[in-house]
Amino acid sequence: MSFDIYRFFCFAGLAVIGGGILVSALRFRGREGERYSLLNHFISELGEVGVTPGARVFNLSLILGGGLMLPYIVGLGIQFRSVLGWLGTATGLTATAGVISVGIFPMNNLDPHVKAAQTYFRAGLVMVLLFGLAIIFQPAERRCIPQAVNLLCLPAFAVYA
Repeated sequence: MSFDIYRFFCFAGLAVIGGGILVSALRFRGREGERYSLLNHFISELGEVGVTPGARVFNLSLILGGGLMLPYIVGLGIQFRSVLGWLGTATGLTATAGVISVGIFPMNNLDPHVKAAQTYFRAGLVMVLLFGLAIIFQPAERRCIPQAVNLLCLPAFAVYA
């Protein structure tokens, strides 16, 4: 299978999640009627059922978007064909399970929500590190991801950290 089909799943998953965040943020009204702000709210508040009208859109976008990302994560492992690539895939699948679980368990169900969010952020951090290393150490004769992509790994790593 061409890697282009895997990229489609990546961009489709990101678009679904990004669209869900945008719609939910625009419809957000906090407990005191305030609008959503990255400076004053956790992103998970967008999915708090019963508090904001866009909660179901946010939660569904995490579930659907996370599901769409699964083939892309597996495709990266297939493309790299290396220990670092497969370790990145394993942690990427764990991170994806975490983001799907955040959608299943919104903030209204705090204990499983916190566990899901921690799984997502911690596994996502390790995933970015492992895929970044897989990019650096891929053999020149089998290079599937340009080295310049690692410039994107740095801000992603910082966000997860």
